[in-house]
Amino acid sequence: MDTAIIFKVLLGREVVQKISFNDNELRILYELSCTRSLSLAAETLKIAQPNISRTLQQLEDRFGFSVFDRSCRPIKLTRFGEELLPYVKRHLKSVDDIQTFMMAYKQASDGFVRIHAPTGQLLFITKHVIPGLKAKHPDIKLMLTTSNLSNSEITLGVPFSDSCDILFTHSLPDNDELIARNIASIPANIYGTQDVITRYPVRTIEDYASYPCILFFSHMENNHNVWHINDGLSGEKRNIIINGDFACDNSYAAIELAKAGLGYLFMPDLIIKETGIEGLIPTLPDNFTTHLDLFVIYSKKTQQPFRVQLIINSIVDILRELLLK
Repeated sequence: MDTAIIFKVLLGREVVQKISFNDNELRILYELSCTRSLSLAAETLKIAQPNISRTLQQLEDRFGFSVFDRSCRPIKLTRFGEELLPYVKRHLKSVDDIQTFMMAYKQASDGFVRIHAPTGQLLFITKHVIPGLKAKHPDIKLMLTTSNLSNSEITLGVPFSDSCDILFTHSLPDNDELIARNIASIPANIYGTQDVITRYPVRTIEDYASYPCILFFSHMENNHNVWHINDGLSGEKRNIIINGDFACDNSYAAIELAKAGLGYLFMPDLIIKETGIEGLIPTLPDNFTTHLDLFVIYSKKTQQPFRVQLIINSIVDILRELLLK
């Protein structure tokens, strides 16, 4: 850390001279003031004595004043040195305080970690991930916030709030500086009630395009959604344009509409299974599959406290284990 000090000397008029130095040079001055010995200061700081002497001489040349009287043994501070020393002590203490804060912030395993996720994912995380996290990291506190995607964020990228440490989502971030890990491809299906299936029978996946469906506001493109469905036989990825009279910003409103028989619903199997929903039947024809990518988004290690990295690693491990079952 470079610093500067300004001396004002009156020689008929005021002259201001700016003098630069660094923290290591100030530490040498401070250690010399404590030991009053070049050799002892060199031993304490593990610096060769000639380097100590050279640094002191260079500083005194820049200052234009002697800091120590080296004509006596032990050496002693000059009047200038005595008046300078309190400023040196205060500055070095500030530097040490900053270092202590940074190390504590980086390494602290206690405090809040702020997790954002859409409604369905947040419920799943709360039920299946949080208990394991708490058992593994009892000192870490978790702040859970619902963060449903808004319109166009699937295509334009998901914003990362300053109030967030970890974001779970189905889309990539809008900031290339963030880390985005695709931790899982979550199997999904197209669900409907028996009444909907009877009224709108699905013979081919193109049939969904002409039937009423429940849309998601975050996936809206010109008043429709696009469902990406994989053909297991040909390996082709088919994109089906979907329309409907309802668009929701969260999975639970969409599920309720689907349960009421108001259309087909694209939904991860885990959400249907874990919420214990009855009456919704998977309808994808044989040999067709679909999925949602699950991303965990966070800042670089250099921009986050240690506790955040602990939680990220643990969440990823727990989720991967659950999804492999």
